[in-house]
Amino acid sequence: MALSGDGKHVLTGSEDNTAILWEAASGKKLQTFQGAAVALSGDSKYAVTGSADNTVILWESASGKKLRTFNFGFSGLGTVALSDDDKHVVNGSGELLQRKGVAVLWDAASGKLLQVFQHTGLVLTVALSGDGKQLVTWSFDATILWESASGKKLQTFQGHLPALSADGKSLWTVSEDNSIRLWDVTTGKERCRLYSFDGSKDWLVVTPDGRFDGSAGAWQFVTYREPDTLKVRSDDATRKRFHRPGLLSQVWKGEK
Repeated sequence: MALSGDGKHVLTGSEDNTAILWEAASGKKLQTFQGAAVALSGDSKYAVTGSADNTVILWESASGKKLRTFNFGFSGLGTVALSDDDKHVVNGSGELLQRKGVAVLWDAASGKLLQVFQHTGLVLTVALSGDGKQLVTWSFDATILWESASGKKLQTFQGHLPALSADGKSLWTVSEDNSIRLWDVTTGKERCRLYSFDGSKDWLVVTPDGRFDGSAGAWQFVTYREPDTLKVRSDDATRKRFHRPGLLSQVWKGEK
């Protein structure tokens, strides 16, 4: 599914290759499109769908008019994205059994293929920065940040299901240890990890240098190891040395 930038519209895709545009407040069905993978422009004027027939389609949301079809010739249904300025469309797909996949960047107005990004696995997620200058892809082999125009590989990250900030400076990924990680796109370094705990409202945010913040119930999960003796310290006095209220906001703003 996809949500418009103003939160007024929701676009959903289904396994029956039908995509539906909804009015978020009322739940009213506004338009129906062909496709399963979906993306929506920030102002809801345009919708993009990926179809089971290996095509990507750009639609005019209000009328349901098909504006352009992009044929990428790969079997298997991947994922789609649309840049905030509506100038670029990207789709990911591949062949699972043959262990190869691609993401393809298109010019939305002309339908021209601009760039192809190669993976060694099915491309499951694609995302564009707000200005379309950077692209992130996730496959079974890696999460990769690319320069859109040149196709140059800029960074490789751990984790999957990536989400790129509108300014292209920060990246979120989900990891197998059940954490959500925030990365600095320029350096490729991890900025923090977020944890939530099943069956409770407890949460933690932890930075690579050991600072943390979290709910009271999550403090029990925070322990430290002395670098020389490797002795584990799990006392509140040690925790208080590293506790930083409002840490996530500080990290997001780039504060030290």
